[in-house]
Amino acid sequence: MASRRLFHLALALGLLLCIASWAGTASAQDPEWDDDDEVFAADEFEVNDEPGASSPAGGSAAAAGEWDDEDDEVDENDEDDGGLGNNAAAGSGSGDAPTLKIVKGPGAGSGGGAAASLPLRWEDFQYELLALLGVVTFFLNYLRGRSANQSIAKAVGAAVGPVLDRNFAVVGDTKNKALLVQENCAFYYLWASGRVNVARFLGQLELASRHDLFAVGMDLLQPSADKLVLNIVLDPTAMDAFVFALVLKAKEKTLRTERHDVKAFLPSSSGGAHFGLPAKFQVLSECGELGAALLTPELVRVICEGDKVFESLVVSDRDSGGKDPLDLETSPAVAYQKTVHCTLRVPPGDAAALAAPLRAILDLVDRLRGVSLSAHAKRGVKERREKIAKQREKQANLARQEAARDKKVAVKKQEREKLEGMSAEQQRKWEEQERKKELRQRMKKMSKNATVR
Repeated sequence: MASRRLFHLALALGLLLCIASWAGTASAQDPEWDDDDEVFAADEFEVNDEPGASSPAGGSAAAAGEWDDEDDEVDENDEDDGGLGNNAAAGSGSGDAPTLKIVKGPGAGSGGGAAASLPLRWEDFQYELLALLGVVTFFLNYLRGRSANQSIAKAVGAAVGPVLDRNFAVVGDTKNKALLVQENCAFYYLWASGRVNVARFLGQLELASRHDLFAVGMDLLQPSADKLVLNIVLDPTAMDAFVFALVLKAKEKTLRTERHDVKAFLPSSSGGAHFGLPAKFQVLSECGELGAALLTPELVRVICEGDKVFESLVVSDRDSGGKDPLDLETSPAVAYQKTVHCTLRVPPGDAAALAAPLRAILDLVDRLRGVSLSAHAKRGVKERREKIAKQREKQANLARQEAARDKKVAVKKQEREKLEGMSAEQQRKWEEQERKKELRQRMKKMSKNATVR
């Protein structure tokens, strides 16, 4: 609350600074001083034709210090003319000689003509003020966002901590006695171990980047939700071979893009209403009997009560860890794992709603060992996996053939470059050697085929 008040105070202060800057710009024109005026303008001399007028002492002293050699020559000429210049300076004579008067600009001090400093105004610092306002706003938003994410993390830990303690022997960082380990201001993770059918448990708390002012601006255009991602790696014997998924309709396309097992083994989907789920859910099953076996009434009830919490649930025996099995360049070797992957959304201000879905997911892990497919379903599952394996082997053969062709082209290119540097006689001898070599290889191959027959 205090950080939010500081953030609002900074915005109000920035608004006042902008208004003051605009007001200073509007009243920048001073009737006694213009930016186009100079402190000592040489073209602003007043001519006084009145007899007896004399220049000020300060002006005479400043003018006397700026005479050059040409002025000295003028004074000598004045003396030759009978002292007319002296008579004019003293105010005596006929009264026809004009008197020059220097007009000082505003702000000029009594320092004998020293340049005066310009007055400071708000508009002279408007860019600095805006930059300062941006830095202060960014810093206050960082404090506010970090504090908000820490509060959400604490609430999530308080909700899921007791559930994990009852189901696992070791939970969190036992060395530092912390359930959630912070990686940055928007990412926390936790782990647990010591449970039947579970090899390891990893949870990732992905929060909105509230500490980043730019991310906050982007969030206004495309809001992002806080998520708790659960990745449970099962024992090799904890479940049969199958793939099953439950996902929101809006996230089905994203799930197929991110999960290669869903894309390969779950080409079609059905509405969640067939299983008593809200209409916004889609059920993707490798075989028809999995929906009734996995979506028990208890799990359906939890999903319906927490329909704003569940985003996706994937049970798979072909989890490749994000690697594409058919892409040999990025995945030369693929190790499959049996996993249960679940994404839960953290409701704003209601992190306690995560406890019931987490208990339901752990109950589902225990129930997987008892799910047994029929002989027909197992045969279909096996055929689909063999098909994927054959596609991978076919791509591997094509890749090897392409590599062999590239190697052959490179060898022929080297031979051509080698022939270009030979004389005609050397080329003839080299071609004769290559012909004999090819003939020996052909004879060897023919003898080998005859032996086999």
